[in-house]
Amino acid sequence: MAGIETLTEWIALAAREFGFWGGVVLLIVGAIATYQGWQQRKLYRIALDTPLSDIGDITDPGRVRVRGEITTQAPRDLFTAPVTGDDDTVLEAWEIKETYDTPKRERTEKAAWGVTAVPFYVTDGTGQLLVDIDDVVMGEYGSSDSEFVSPEALHAVNGVACDGVHCEFETFDTQVETGYDDSPPARIADFIRRTGGLSSDPMVTDIGESIVEDSKRAYRGQTLQVGDEVSLIGHVEPQHGTTAGQAFALRNDGTADNWLYVSEQEFRNRATGTGLFVFAGLMVCFAVVLIAASLIL
Repeated sequence: MAGIETLTEWIALAAREFGFWGGVVLLIVGAIATYQGWQQRKLYRIALDTPLSDIGDITDPGRVRVRGEITTQAPRDLFTAPVTGDDDTVLEAWEIKETYDTPKRERTEKAAWGVTAVPFYVTDGTGQLLVDIDDVVMGEYGSSDSEFVSPEALHAVNGVACDGVHCEFETFDTQVETGYDDSPPARIADFIRRTGGLSSDPMVTDIGESIVEDSKRAYRGQTLQVGDEVSLIGHVEPQHGTTAGQAFALRNDGTADNWLYVSEQEFRNRATGTGLFVFAGLMVCFAVVLIAASLIL
């Protein structure tokens, strides 16, 4: 009987521990989903409150929403995207993910992410608008931010969000994958060498755990090229002291109120965040039930 009682007590203790910590995990998942839903709703409201403008009708500084075709009258040359390898590129959003496979566990970390761009124009038949986005590097190796995860990065599902720029695409896929001690292709290796804060050194764990062969690096990316249709929301400023439509520019200045949103799709087709709010509510309900049950047992 004593053995049965001991086994019963052990099962009850395990159930309490599982219920409590399982509830905590679900609360964290719910909090992340709530934040992502809030960000989706925020951008949806920005798009709703910012009517689509003809570029030729822009006469004053301020927030605008435009959609048009990318052209190349800008002063800098096009480039070959280092991660995707696409030619005739004006912007590449990229991300480096590292998967650590150790004897104890497997985990995936977003090591670095950013935007590489040259100035380009967007035209809609009524005028043209200069888009001038500064290169940005963020993440564990980043020169702009040493944080492992930024709040902005949580809501960039198919793209990246960093330092005043949010780039979103229909797909954002892994382009190249390497082993933990393998070098990337030459175009990526060259990009890493000339970009401050990035590294392609062999992966190591922070606490000295050994790494097994399944550890890897994944290089994800997507581009905008000449001829692509693109939607933008941002703050326009006049160029050269004039007020002609073609003399305005969209820039990222990194401030909270003047984010530059870039999307392949039209902003009116964006999700409202409702689905994520419902999911977050369910996670919180399940978490409360599990934690309450763990305290009762």
